[in-house]
Amino acid sequence: MSKTTSELKSVLTRVVDSADGYESAAESADNGSFAVMFRERAQERRNFATEIRSHLQASGENIEEDGSLLAAAHRAFTDIRDAVTGGRDDGAILNEVARGESTLLNEYEDALKDLPQTDPAYDLLARQRQSVAQAVSSVKAQAPNQ
Repeated sequence: MSKTTSELKSVLTRVVDSADGYESAAESADNGSFAVMFRERAQERRNFATEIRSHLQASGENIEEDGSLLAAAHRAFTDIRDAVTGGRDDGAILNEVARGESTLLNEYEDALKDLPQTDPAYDLLARQRQSVAQAVSSVKAQAPNQ
Protein backbone atom coordinates (compact mmCIF):
# COMPACT_ATOMS: atom_id res chain seq x y z
CA MET A 1 0.00 0.00 0.00
CA SER A 2 1.43 3.38 -0.97
CA LYS A 3 1.96 6.20 1.52
CA THR A 4 -0.82 8.19 -0.15
CA THR A 5 -3.26 5.28 0.11
CA SER A 6 -2.40 4.72 3.74
CA GLU A 7 -2.83 8.39 4.61
CA LEU A 8 -6.12 8.68 2.71
CA LYS A 9 -7.56 5.59 4.38
CA SER A 10 -6.57 6.90 7.79
CA VAL A 11 -8.21 10.27 7.14
CA LEU A 12 -11.26 8.51 5.67
CA THR A 13 -11.74 6.58 8.89
CA ARG A 14 -11.63 9.75 10.99
CA VAL A 15 -13.92 11.63 8.60
CA VAL A 16 -16.56 8.90 8.90
CA ASP A 17 -16.12 9.00 12.67
CA SER A 18 -16.69 12.74 12.54
CA ALA A 19 -19.88 12.38 10.49
CA ASP A 20 -21.18 9.76 12.93
CA GLY A 21 -20.28 11.95 15.89
CA TYR A 22 -22.03 14.96 14.43
CA GLU A 23 -25.16 12.87 13.81
CA SER A 24 -25.14 11.70 17.41
CA ALA A 25 -24.67 15.25 18.60
CA ALA A 26 -27.51 16.51 16.37
CA GLU A 27 -29.89 13.89 17.70
CA SER A 28 -29.13 14.86 21.28
CA ALA A 29 -28.75 18.64 21.12
CA ASP A 30 -31.36 20.63 23.00
CA ASN A 31 -30.61 23.80 21.07
CA GLY A 32 -32.18 23.64 17.62
CA SER A 33 -29.50 25.80 16.01
CA PHE A 34 -26.81 23.44 17.32
CA ALA A 35 -28.72 20.47 15.90
CA VAL A 36 -28.90 22.15 12.49
CA MET A 37 -25.18 23.00 12.58
CA PHE A 38 -24.30 19.44 13.59
CA ARG A 39 -26.39 17.97 10.76
CA GLU A 40 -24.79 20.31 8.24
CA ARG A 41 -21.33 19.32 9.42
CA ALA A 42 -22.28 15.62 9.33
CA GLN A 43 -23.30 16.04 5.69
CA GLU A 44 -20.10 17.91 4.89
CA ARG A 45 -18.05 15.09 6.44
CA ARG A 46 -20.01 12.52 4.39
CA ASN A 47 -19.19 14.55 1.29
CA PHE A 48 -15.51 14.56 2.32
CA ALA A 49 -15.65 10.77 2.72
CA THR A 50 -17.17 10.42 -0.74
CA GLU A 51 -14.38 12.56 -2.24
CA ILE A 52 -11.69 10.50 -0.51
CA ARG A 53 -13.30 7.21 -1.56
CA SER A 54 -13.53 8.47 -5.15
CA HIS A 55 -9.87 9.42 -5.13
CA LEU A 56 -8.89 6.01 -3.75
CA GLN A 57 -11.07 4.18 -6.27
CA ALA A 58 -9.64 6.24 -9.14
CA SER A 59 -6.21 5.08 -7.95
CA GLY A 60 -7.35 1.47 -8.21
CA GLU A 61 -7.91 0.91 -4.50
CA ASN A 62 -10.69 -1.37 -3.33
CA ILE A 63 -12.70 0.45 -0.68
CA GLU A 64 -14.44 -1.82 1.75
CA GLU A 65 -18.01 -0.60 1.91
CA ASP A 66 -19.00 -3.18 4.50
CA GLY A 67 -17.47 -1.09 7.26
CA SER A 68 -14.59 -3.39 8.11
CA LEU A 69 -12.10 -0.64 7.30
CA LEU A 70 -13.95 1.72 9.57
CA ALA A 71 -14.60 -0.76 12.34
CA ALA A 72 -10.87 -1.28 12.84
CA ALA A 73 -10.29 2.35 13.71
CA HIS A 74 -10.45 4.12 17.02
CA ARG A 75 -13.62 6.21 17.14
CA ALA A 76 -12.80 9.86 17.73
CA PHE A 77 -16.35 10.69 18.73
CA THR A 78 -17.26 7.88 21.12
CA ASP A 79 -17.24 10.30 24.02
CA ILE A 80 -20.12 12.19 22.41
CA ARG A 81 -22.32 9.16 22.84
CA ASP A 82 -21.17 8.87 26.44
CA ALA A 83 -21.89 12.56 27.02
CA VAL A 84 -25.32 12.21 25.48
CA THR A 85 -26.32 9.05 27.29
CA GLY A 86 -24.97 10.46 30.54
CA GLY A 87 -27.59 13.19 30.41
CA ARG A 88 -25.14 16.02 29.81
CA ASP A 89 -26.13 19.32 28.29
CA ASP A 90 -25.29 20.99 24.99
CA GLY A 91 -22.13 22.48 26.52
CA ALA A 92 -20.75 19.01 27.19
CA ILE A 93 -21.66 17.93 23.67
CA LEU A 94 -19.93 21.00 22.22
CA ASN A 95 -16.81 20.23 24.26
CA GLU A 96 -16.73 16.68 22.91
CA VAL A 97 -17.32 17.86 19.34
CA ALA A 98 -14.44 20.32 19.74
CA ARG A 99 -12.19 17.52 21.03
CA GLY A 100 -13.19 15.19 18.22
CA GLU A 101 -12.74 17.83 15.55
CA SER A 102 -9.30 18.69 16.94
CA THR A 103 -8.40 15.01 16.57
CA LEU A 104 -9.63 15.07 12.98
CA LEU A 105 -7.65 18.24 12.28
CA ASN A 106 -4.52 16.55 13.62
CA GLU A 107 -5.17 13.58 11.31
CA TYR A 108 -5.32 15.92 8.31
CA GLU A 109 -2.17 17.74 9.39
CA ASP A 110 -0.27 14.47 9.84
CA ALA A 111 -1.37 13.27 6.41
CA LEU A 112 -0.42 16.54 4.72
CA LYS A 113 2.96 16.52 6.42
CA ASP A 114 3.64 13.06 5.00
CA LEU A 115 2.50 13.76 1.42
CA PRO A 116 4.43 15.75 -1.17
CA GLN A 117 2.60 18.86 -2.35
CA THR A 118 2.78 17.50 -5.88
CA ASP A 119 0.62 14.49 -4.94
CA PRO A 120 -2.93 14.95 -6.30
CA ALA A 121 -4.32 13.91 -2.90
CA TYR A 122 -2.54 16.81 -1.24
CA ASP A 123 -4.88 19.46 -2.68
CA LEU A 124 -7.95 17.42 -1.74
CA LEU A 125 -6.80 17.00 1.85
CA ALA A 126 -5.61 20.62 2.16
CA ARG A 127 -9.02 21.91 1.06
CA GLN A 128 -10.85 19.62 3.47
CA ARG A 129 -8.42 20.46 6.28
CA GLN A 130 -9.22 24.16 5.89
CA SER A 131 -12.92 23.45 6.42
CA VAL A 132 -12.18 21.29 9.46
CA ALA A 133 -9.97 24.04 10.94
CA GLN A 134 -12.84 26.51 10.54
CA ALA A 135 -15.21 24.05 12.23
CA VAL A 136 -12.79 23.60 15.15
CA SER A 137 -12.59 27.37 15.65
CA SER A 138 -16.35 27.77 15.43
CA VAL A 139 -17.16 24.97 17.87
CA LYS A 140 -14.46 26.03 20.33
CA ALA A 141 -15.86 29.57 20.32
CA GLN A 142 -19.26 28.17 21.35
CA ALA A 143 -18.07 25.47 23.77
CA PRO A 144 -18.01 26.48 27.43
CA ASN A 145 -14.68 24.85 28.37
CA GLN A 146 -12.50 25.49 25.36
